[in-house]
Amino acid sequence: RYLEVGVFFGATFAMAMWEKEGRFLGIDTLSEFRLSELGTPDGGRLKVALREQREQIQAVLATWGRGQALFYEQDQLSVSPKLVKEKLEGGVNVFFYDGDHSAEATAAGISHFAPAFDEELVLLVDDYEGGEVRMGTQMGLSKTGYKVTEELLYKGNTEVYMALLRKEVLA
Repeated sequence: RYLEVGVFFGATFAMAMWEKEGRFLGIDTLSEFRLSELGTPDGGRLKVALREQREQIQAVLATWGRGQALFYEQDQLSVSPKLVKEKLEGGVNVFFYDGDHSAEATAAGISHFAPAFDEELVLLVDDYEGGEVRMGTQMGLSKTGYKVTEELLYKGNTEVYMALLRKEVLA
């Protein structure tokens, strides 16, 4: 039961679904990267780039989704955790965050979806070494009621924070 915020063109979404059974949900406004350097005064190239992005995501769903995947072109905070839990047929057990990289948006994205989390889950956050993303991740986690039981930082062409989270039991 996989949730991805920040699908972009769908590469990580495709990899999550590749040869796996489960339920998969992607959310992206498709507005973070407007490819403005490709824009024309009338916005023509921008419209083409957005259409190409939508077409690529639809191709990912058709190729790898096997009827198990959904994509919402919406702001992350407009998708309710209750809907996520319903569409994934249970709590999220893998959450990949690659949305807006501001500290506030990262924190909000993590804490907003916490009610949809399973008792235990894997959290992945892309571009973690950027100060805003790191700060937002930690702020968001502090609001969830989940404890990091294991963590790892992968450094390659990007930095991915990986953590095993477990719901804290209040005494």
